[in-house]
Amino acid sequence: MYYGLNGIKPLKMDNSNSNNDKYPLNDFQKEILKKELDVIDNIFGKIDTIQMSLKNRCILIWGGSLYLISEHLGKSPRLILMTGIVPLLFGYLDLTWKKQILKAK
Repeated sequence: MYYGLNGIKPLKMDNSNSNNDKYPLNDFQKEILKKELDVIDNIFGKIDTIQMSLKNRCILIWGGSLYLISEHLGKSPRLILMTGIVPLLFGYLDLTWKKQILKAK
């Protein structure tokens, strides 16, 4: 029999429900699995909350800096263009968080 390049015997796929009969889960194991899934769900919820607060802070800082420049610093086009750093920094931080989420999944 051919075992492939890595020498590992391929698994035989069985579509029947016999796996459930071989390894039944008792009620305690089911509760533990449910709690683990809840913990994982809460972690992803916290990450989503962090991302949303990061977006809100970015909008607040960007809007505040544009207001400050336009009202108090003479509407300098150079300074207004420099505020473009804020969304770029936000984009970098947002991508970093999204990479963390993908690693976790």
